[in-house]
Amino acid sequence: MSRLAALASLLAAAFLLFYVGARTPQPRSDGPASRNFCARCALAEIAAIAPRPHPVGSPANAAVRDYLFARMKLLGLSPRIQSADSRQVMNFGKDAWIAVAPVQNLVGVLPGRDPSLPAPALMAHYDSVPGSPGAADDATSVATILDIVRALRVRGAPERDVIVVITDGEEPGLLGARAFFDHDPAASHVGFVMNLEARGGGGRTSMFETGANDGAAIGLFQRTAVAPYSNSIFPFLYRYLPNNTDFTIAKKRGLPGFNFAFIGRQFDYHSPSSTVAALDAGAVQHMGETTLGPAAALAYSAQLPTRTPDVVYSDVLGAGVIAYPTVWGWAVIVAAAILIIAVAAQLPGLERPSWSALIQGAVAGLASLTLAAVFLYLARQATGVGQGWIPYRPLLARFPLFEAAMVLTALAGMVLGPAIFSRGERMASGWIGLLLTGLVVSIVLQAFVPLTAFLVAWPTLVGAACAALIAGGWRAARLAWLWYAMIAIVALAWIGGAFHGLLQGLDIAPACAVFAWLASLLLWPLICPPPRRNWVALGPAVLFAVAACAILLGMRLTQPWSARYPRAVEPLYVTNGKQAWRASLASTDPWTAAYLGPGARPLPNVAGAPDALIGASAPLQPAPPPVAISRGPDGSLVVRSDPTDRQDALVATFTISQPALAVEVDGAPVSALTARRSRLRIVWTAEHRPETVVIRAPVGAQIDVAYSAWLSGWPSGVPAPPPLTSTVMPWDRAGSSVFIGQERLRF
Repeated sequence: MSRLAALASLLAAAFLLFYVGARTPQPRSDGPASRNFCARCALAEIAAIAPRPHPVGSPANAAVRDYLFARMKLLGLSPRIQSADSRQVMNFGKDAWIAVAPVQNLVGVLPGRDPSLPAPALMAHYDSVPGSPGAADDATSVATILDIVRALRVRGAPERDVIVVITDGEEPGLLGARAFFDHDPAASHVGFVMNLEARGGGGRTSMFETGANDGAAIGLFQRTAVAPYSNSIFPFLYRYLPNNTDFTIAKKRGLPGFNFAFIGRQFDYHSPSSTVAALDAGAVQHMGETTLGPAAALAYSAQLPTRTPDVVYSDVLGAGVIAYPTVWGWAVIVAAAILIIAVAAQLPGLERPSWSALIQGAVAGLASLTLAAVFLYLARQATGVGQGWIPYRPLLARFPLFEAAMVLTALAGMVLGPAIFSRGERMASGWIGLLLTGLVVSIVLQAFVPLTAFLVAWPTLVGAACAALIAGGWRAARLAWLWYAMIAIVALAWIGGAFHGLLQGLDIAPACAVFAWLASLLLWPLICPPPRRNWVALGPAVLFAVAACAILLGMRLTQPWSARYPRAVEPLYVTNGKQAWRASLASTDPWTAAYLGPGARPLPNVAGAPDALIGASAPLQPAPPPVAISRGPDGSLVVRSDPTDRQDALVATFTISQPALAVEVDGAPVSALTARRSRLRIVWTAEHRPETVVIRAPVGAQIDVAYSAWLSGWPSGVPAPPPLTSTVMPWDRAGSSVFIGQERLRF
């Protein structure tokens, strides 16, 4: 078999193994008396929860609350409603952001035999964003928890209470979770938290975040999760991302726990297309199977997991979880080093490693990494799709095609490195040089970030084992090559899963090059060129590159939009009381062009307007400004809003030239603007009562206030937008009226 055919066969087999492991399970239809999770039961709940958008404070959300209250009562949870005016303060460098909204959490308890024991809490949120039914985010999680409770009741009374917390106001800023953990008496009874989330509409559920000192918790997860999908890199990376869930509040309270979510089919995330019809029923089943085991173990255990040192862990193609103390990572590295030394020792005299051969192998591997990163960057640019959630949607609409192009691009870089920088006279010696680079990187990671070292150390160890099998080069026995193929297929499938997870989770295509380099540790005998015939190795690189270019060209020449994957549009009516504009997201699609009409232009200087708008003049509908700015008796600045029932949200941004002396929001003191932070943004959601901000600042300080009040519905007397076509869907607050304004004052 030629090298190209062998390489293609290994890659195809690895992809097949990855695909089988990455598939979601068939949804079960067990009845109410089953001890197992039933996706069909959960889907019925989702259909009832998410027929329409239900943001916090809306009548639709109140209807969902009432439905869930009744369902929790039938499940024997004795539910109650926790009502609170909640606020959440988040700091971003010099800026601070405050979210404010009234929330109504649902809290229930499945009684245990010993209610004095600390209780596990099952947590999810029931509100959606304004423009999405939220069948996935987060109706799926709520429905999963309800069916977990049903399954636990079938199994008998748990050892300890199980608290069910269905929060409100997660989307505006984790408001329900903060209200629960700050003020609800049940919060003091919680000893472990399992939070369920969703970011998309399908895929396997990953356990992507834990509490601090998670060693014992991972042991429980290792024993109980079905088809687990997790590793210790997930929580390590997540702490550096600007993302939060309700679990963030629990973790800040020092509580141990797990955070679960699926992120496949991200086109449907926060989208009108997030319906029960578009939801992957297998993803619902996998979420239930992944979480029921740990939930049951917590409910029926004599002791909840205690704080123990973090461990290294990773699933292996969903078959199970390997976990060990971080110090054991050195044992993996030592084992890889021993195998590499053994390979070098058993080579015949003429093939013993030389410095030049070792350097060639190392350079070839680094070239694979560099070329793959460059090619992936260029391929991402070639899509013509910009950065950001809305611009990225054309790729999400055809993500499998995009991912195929990225995989082929990475493979082209992986193969091209050895073709350029390796002469191939000493294949085994070059392989040793390549493995030594993996060993060095593993040592560095183990020394500084040991929770991540396995990502390189495991492929290095497996690559060294493969090299030991066929250290004799092309003279090795067929049985050794057979063992090599089987080991390489499993390892490549595992690396492919990591590639898929990173590409799906983050729009940083060049970072995926590291997986091309890891694959080269295993595939070196098939990508190393024959002696003095480097052109032979160029063949696979050219084939991979041509295939990737063909996919990317096809994507550029065709439209991604369809009835299943429609384009997002957001028609708005924007006015400052003196002028008015038909406005929308900066888009050039035919529907938006017809809506805006002639004269559309960017609106960067419209005070208080959302970012990235284009607009054209529209008939002015007179309306009083929703915000009044005045001086207090002590000279302070008072910003007051008297909202109407139509007001869905009020956004106010304060920029101050000097640190404020004091700031109060609705009577409560906050630290924003009083230190080095110079800008404060406050978002009031569904607050149909007066809101007030009082700022006291030094004499001479200057403050700019910009605001936008979002009102549901279109003004009367203003022509409505044209009807939507089948390939266009309204996004977020489409159809809203926005009253904007800006003032500059000096103390």
